[in-house]
Amino acid sequence: MGARALKDVTRDDMSAWREALPARTRTQNGKAYELLVSIFGDAVREGKITVSPATLRGAGTPERAREPHAMTATEINAYLEAADPKWRVALLLSVTCALRIGETLGLRERDLDLEKGQLHVHQAVAKVDDGVGHRRIVLQDPKTRASQRTVHLLPHTLDEIRAWHKKQLKRRLDDLLFPDEYGRPVNDERLRRAHKKAAAAIGRPELRNHDLRATAATMSAEAGATIREIQDQLGHTTPQMALRYLTASAVRDAERARRVSEAWGHSSGA
Repeated sequence: MGARALKDVTRDDMSAWREALPARTRTQNGKAYELLVSIFGDAVREGKITVSPATLRGAGTPERAREPHAMTATEINAYLEAADPKWRVALLLSVTCALRIGETLGLRERDLDLEKGQLHVHQAVAKVDDGVGHRRIVLQDPKTRASQRTVHLLPHTLDEIRAWHKKQLKRRLDDLLFPDEYGRPVNDERLRRAHKKAAAAIGRPELRNHDLRATAATMSAEAGATIREIQDQLGHTTPQMALRYLTASAVRDAERARRVSEAWGHSSGA
């Protein structure tokens, strides 16, 4: 599209930009479009433009290499029991609050509000190229405004989180909740390894760390949350992105079938 003012960008420009993107990077293309949706959405809210041109159907849906997997409530309990005690609370927050791995590791003391039972997501740990062939670990703002969000902790997890927090060394508000031995941001590989060990222990070695978000989203859906509520929980800019994290549940589908049958006037045993 080239350099131009936001107000001059049209839907046709967006379409032409999308068509010009290389097909081999469809996942990255989808994420780039999602970022544009957020930018133009912010511009509308701030009165810089009246209508967003980022309205291409399906453009923000990256091609997925695999369907997301989710755990049941029983599996979540077993998974957390099998987790390394050092990382158990980090994994607990990930699977109950739908956090990205970088968001979990980017949490600071000020982000955990145990009185209100809330978690504030403002930043994330990321690996960036230092320009000389190495990657360094940094703290950075999320890519979109939607990623900066407040998530409520599940009430039944508060006692455990409080007990864990009480055992930690007294911290300053800017200190990380899950730092390395020197108080610095942790390499996400350490949390990934803890996840893999816990997943293997419950016979679910195929689970990836990102599946913890799918588990949280699916559990929310089964509890009756709306797509918009799940979108806010995940920190996504579009409902379509949130839908990609929901997984099918045999129990949920059986319940759906029962309700449909009853709506037709048939008993559950018919």
